[in-house]
Amino acid sequence: MENYYSNFKIKRLLIGIFLLSAITISAQDITGKVIDGNSKQTIPNAGIALYGSTGSLISSTISTSTGTFDLHYKLSGVYRLRVSFVGYQTYERDIKLDGQGVSVGTLSLKEKTQDISEVVVKASVPLATQRGDTTVMNASAYKTNPDANVQDLVQKMPGIVVQNGTLQAHGEDVKQVLVDGKEFFKDDITAALKNLPASIVNEIQVYDSQSEQTRFTGFDDGNRLKTINIVTKTGVTKSQFGRFYAGAGSDNLYSAGGNLSLFRNDRRITIIGQSNNTNERNFAMGNIFSGGGNPNGPPGAQVATMGGGSSSSDGVNNYSVDTQNGINKINSIGFNYSDQLSKKIKLDGNYFFSSLNNTSAQSSLYDYTARQGQSYLENKNTTAHVINHRFNFRLDYDIDDRNSLFIRPNISFQQSDGTSRTLSHTDSVSKPLSAVSSSTAPSLKGANISGQILFRHKFDRKGRTLSLDINSTSQTKNGNNYLNSITDYYSSNTIDTVREYSNLHSTGYSFSANASYTEPINRKSMVMINYMYGYQTGKSNQKAFNYNSKTGLYDDRDLSLTSIYKSNYQTNSGGMSYLYHTRKMNLNTNLNYQHGTLTGENELSNAFAIPSKTYNNLLPSMMLRYSFSSTTNLQVDYRTSASAPSIAQLQEVLDKTNPTQLTVGNSHLAQTYQHSLNVRLIAPNTSTASVFMAFINGSLSNNFIASNTLIAHSDTLLSKYNQTLAKGGQLTTYQNLSGYYNLNGMVGYGFPFTAIKTNLHLMLNANASRTPSIINNQKNYSRQFSWGGNLIMSSNISQNVDFTINSRANFSSVNNTLPEQTDTHFWNLSSGANLTWIALNHIVFQSGYSFSGYFQQGSKNEITNMLNCSLGVKFLKKNAGDLRFSCNDLLNQNTNFSRSTTPLYTLTHQSNTVGRYYMLTFTYTLGNFNGGNQGAPRPM
Repeated sequence: MENYYSNFKIKRLLIGIFLLSAITISAQDITGKVIDGNSKQTIPNAGIALYGSTGSLISSTISTSTGTFDLHYKLSGVYRLRVSFVGYQTYERDIKLDGQGVSVGTLSLKEKTQDISEVVVKASVPLATQRGDTTVMNASAYKTNPDANVQDLVQKMPGIVVQNGTLQAHGEDVKQVLVDGKEFFKDDITAALKNLPASIVNEIQVYDSQSEQTRFTGFDDGNRLKTINIVTKTGVTKSQFGRFYAGAGSDNLYSAGGNLSLFRNDRRITIIGQSNNTNERNFAMGNIFSGGGNPNGPPGAQVATMGGGSSSSDGVNNYSVDTQNGINKINSIGFNYSDQLSKKIKLDGNYFFSSLNNTSAQSSLYDYTARQGQSYLENKNTTAHVINHRFNFRLDYDIDDRNSLFIRPNISFQQSDGTSRTLSHTDSVSKPLSAVSSSTAPSLKGANISGQILFRHKFDRKGRTLSLDINSTSQTKNGNNYLNSITDYYSSNTIDTVREYSNLHSTGYSFSANASYTEPINRKSMVMINYMYGYQTGKSNQKAFNYNSKTGLYDDRDLSLTSIYKSNYQTNSGGMSYLYHTRKMNLNTNLNYQHGTLTGENELSNAFAIPSKTYNNLLPSMMLRYSFSSTTNLQVDYRTSASAPSIAQLQEVLDKTNPTQLTVGNSHLAQTYQHSLNVRLIAPNTSTASVFMAFINGSLSNNFIASNTLIAHSDTLLSKYNQTLAKGGQLTTYQNLSGYYNLNGMVGYGFPFTAIKTNLHLMLNANASRTPSIINNQKNYSRQFSWGGNLIMSSNISQNVDFTINSRANFSSVNNTLPEQTDTHFWNLSSGANLTWIALNHIVFQSGYSFSGYFQQGSKNEITNMLNCSLGVKFLKKNAGDLRFSCNDLLNQNTNFSRSTTPLYTLTHQSNTVGRYYMLTFTYTLGNFNGGNQGAPRPM
């Protein structure tokens, strides 16, 4: 027995020694930092490798966005550490490791003296890598022609697409574009993409930008913007570059403009401008009058938007003209400034002015999904003149090493004047039901002033902080409109004539204050306590007057179209967050309680009262990021939100702007509560320069604010409103319904096809959603499912041969639970090819072809082929001059066609556009990049 226990003790001792040895030889860390030897700036994405005495690779990684690295090894001994980066001399040194963690300090890399373009061609650069929650695309892996802009570059990259004119990354709309982490015309996405050349870009970073308060505390507050950060090359920090052009074409068309950037270390100045009548825009309009909804929807028939905000939240849509379609004459100029004024003060600011004259001829056909086959056709001709001023500033002030101040004022002014003439009719399968002829002359002026102040304080203990975030916004809108309309009701053989004048005065104010306190628990975890107060108030005063033939004035007040209401929405919320992080994992959990009160007051004696609303919600959220390696990670993001209905959705005042398409609010609406989940996996392979990515985004809503539509099968008296709804007419209101969800996903794989020096990207996507609604007092669930794929092949040959070929196919089906509602199935196909070929270093040929097709059973197939081409010659020193003859829409097939489906109708929309034209353009390119070294990657 003693021998047994003795042997048992010996075994335990041997096991203990073995475990201790295992711990001793387990992976240890080599840490350090990589910087540029001249500028002392950190170098991200540098290759770090550890080699054994025989030359075999032991371990490898890449440096982070701050230049730091963490390399793992297991066995003690003497090794060779090698650090490399494109454009720099390789750094090597022997290092003796004894099984303990080792810091090699800061490693300085020296730039190579040889032509950097040769190095870039020979280097094997991965298409994408992952740093934390940031996807990084290496620009040197995507060859573009010398005239390409940033938009041409990013469209070659996996996971980035332009969908219906909107830039999307990872399946979400991009809300912000930065340049080297600094704002560039604030949230104007187009300004950065179309005015900066692709040749200055070192890498493209894609991530969810967090609020200033989140970046300070480390806790996620849910305020995120899908962001693209353009990281420039080394020589750009001291450079002057730009592009200026002027062209004249057929049919009195013209196009002129340019951009100039003056970069001097931290001081950066950019000026952009353009003038044309060819529908070209290098900026976003920034419409402060936008009220949401579908601008092409039939008046009163839009499907309600989730969570509040009807298509006309304060009636403003009746006082402006849509400028998204038609032909535009544009004049604009913008100025962007960024500078580190001192060690403590950093200033960013921009001003933008635009003037737009729009002429539009649109045709919109609504085929309602009810099996009785009712349709609504609207032909509209409009003119509009819109003037917009935008001022945006940002000041960062580091008071001392413990206190900082962030100030952001924004000011926008806009004015629009227009005219509109509309002919519309509603038909059933067997006969016409009604027709409307109308004309309007709307005008609208408005201003939006907002500001943010964020104060941040760090205490003596590391991780203990206090921050106070204050936001305020003030809005005002003033509009006038003259309406003349004639409505012919065929079923009752009656004609209704309207001649009226209306005016709108709308004001709004909002204020919020958020206080947050963080306290560390230990090295791996900390907690945050926060409280937020929010207040919103608004008043809308809309008055309507009929024309008085006796006095010749508009002095006969129409109370049915008059509304004067005030609203107040007040919230108090507080909660606690917990943060836990290790080298591989970051977990952030949060639970908030929110109490809200919504009150509305209608000052008209004949209006329905709006009852006060009280809301109480628990709002949990969670964010998990797990790193499988230094380049591959999984991110899971779950959050909840609550939004109150707008006063316009609550107010039971009948909108009779179009007597065949009526809308009215519902005072009994409840708050919408939404769950959302986002899962993201990025897995690049640096050895094969390939990247795999997968995304899943989903949302589920309780008390979804849905549309409730009554379609009159005969003349119907609406006794509650003392109004007759003619046969074929519609009354739309809102109602809370359960059962809304939306789920979409994407899987993509990109890799270099070295045999033909081309990058291939394959993306598969799917979407499933269910939208509840009520049609003629029956509940309907519209299930929409779509799936498809996208193949992109982009050249990586040289700057002289640049092509991109893409093809996208998408199948969609819409199925309704009501038997009276028709189901829809259709294919959307689109393909395109763009080629730039530079021959003999001076002759430039460009061609762009696009195909789009819409195929639906039982409906006319729509196919459009577009071909653009140009031939030019480059001359002057460094080919700075370019004289080019071009043809737009050579086949003259562009009809601006689109088709979309909702639970209520299928919309087919067409509008006029510029069409085929010819133009001769001269372009001058300015480029002075720090002695000409434009190709060197820029350290962070």
